Amino acid sequence: MSQQSVKVSVYDFIIRTYGPNGLFEIGSIINAFLKKIGARDGLVVIECMGSTGALLVADPRAIRNIKEKELWNLVPVIFDWSHEGNAYAHLRSTVLGTHLSLPVREGSLAIGSNGIFFVENQCYLSRERHIYVTYIGL
Repeated sequence: MSQQSVKVSVYDFIIRTYGPNGLFEIGSIINAFLKKIGARDGLVVIECMGSTGALLVADPRAIRNIKEKELWNLVPVIFDWSHEGNAYAHLRSTVLGTHLSLPVREGSLAIGSNGIFFVENQCYLSRERHIYVTYIGL
C-alpha cells in the first residue's frame, strides 16, 4: 500500500463589490486555485471576512431570477432595528453564512452545475471583500 501525504494549501483574494445587494461569482477563482496547486481529492473551506457579507452555493440560472425577490426578502432593508444602521446586513449574513466547506473531486469543486457566490448584503456601499480559501486533501 502506498503512503500518501495530506496537502494543505491556502489562498486569499480580494473582490471589489458594489450595492445594492450584489451577487459575485467566485467559484471560477477557487477552481483556478485548485488547478494551480494540483489538488486531487479533498475539502476546500471558504471564508469571507467581515460580518455583513455571505457565501452561497446556488444554480447560476436560478439565482438571477430570485435575486431581487426571495433572497433579499429574508431580512428586509429597514432602518428601525434596535441596532443602528445596517442591522439587516448583519442578519442576512448570519442567515446565509460566512463560510462554506465543500468537497473537491478530481481537482475541481464537486458541486455539480451550481456556482459559488459572494453576497454583498450592504445596500449602499462599495467594498473590498477578503476571501480566504484553505484546501486540505491529496
